[in-house]
Amino acid sequence: MEIMEGCQSRANEVTIEERTCPNCGEIVEIASTDISVACDNCNTVIYNDTLNCVMWCEHARECMGDEIYEKMMQIAEKNAIW
Repeated sequence: MEIMEGCQSRANEVTIEERTCPNCGEIVEIASTDISVACDNCNTVIYNDTLNCVMWCEHARECMGDEIYEKMMQIAEKNAIW
C-alpha cells in the first residue's frame, strides 16, 4: 500500500530500513512506502513508523484503509501511545 501523495511524512525517495523483529530478533527490511511487513522467520507483522501519523493525521483512515487503520489504532491503544 502506498502512502497518500499529500502526506507530509512521505519521503521523496524510497528508502529501506532494517528493523529487528520483536518476537524472534531476525533482521527485517521495511521500505519507506510499506505500511507493514511480516518477518520471514516467524511471520510477526512489523509496522512502519506510520503508527505515529495515525494518531494525528485526519486522512489516516483514507490513506491506509479501514483494516490497517483499525489495527494500528488497536496497537496504539494497547501500548497507550496517546
